[in-house]
Amino acid sequence: MTITIPDAPSFQEAIALTNKMMQAAADSNGELESGAIAKLTSSINGSRGFFVSYLTVENSPASQPLEPVLAALASNPDTVNDILVKNVVMAAAMTVTHGRNGDEAMVAASQRTSDRSAAHVNGLLARGGAAALEKAVRHMDEALSYGAGNYVGFLEKWGYDDEQRQVMARAIAPIMNGLG
Repeated sequence: MTITIPDAPSFQEAIALTNKMMQAAADSNGELESGAIAKLTSSINGSRGFFVSYLTVENSPASQPLEPVLAALASNPDTVNDILVKNVVMAAAMTVTHGRNGDEAMVAASQRTSDRSAAHVNGLLARGGAAALEKAVRHMDEALSYGAGNYVGFLEKWGYDDEQRQVMARAIAPIMNGLG
């Protein structure tokens, strides 16, 4: 089934389109269509909506990054890298929030989202030619470790506390270790 992706989908449209793509792939025992993902993630709203659905839905194929998906994401570094790196740490921070609220199911879901995000960051880095993604990872680590750099405003905007920032730093650390 071919899914038509508009040039500039809204955030909500991107979520719905991603769900349709995943359902179509599941129904046909096929893979997600790389071209559709590339077009969807070519805009900020498209990328945000794609990742909200793709990384969080329990039965998503995101648990194991597949080459067609990585190729599509790699074609849009300007709209993918920042969001993907933020997803690693935001989801990790949410494990703390959900834990404080005693919601273990949501703790597990947030951890799964953080792990899936990290797996995709690592997959993109392993493909090579991802200097901008590596830079984003290093900048996030710098903000979390030293309170400096490009992502400090992001951390302050969302009011992450010390415990959340420590969990966020632990989530990004394995990616940093892989960078050397």
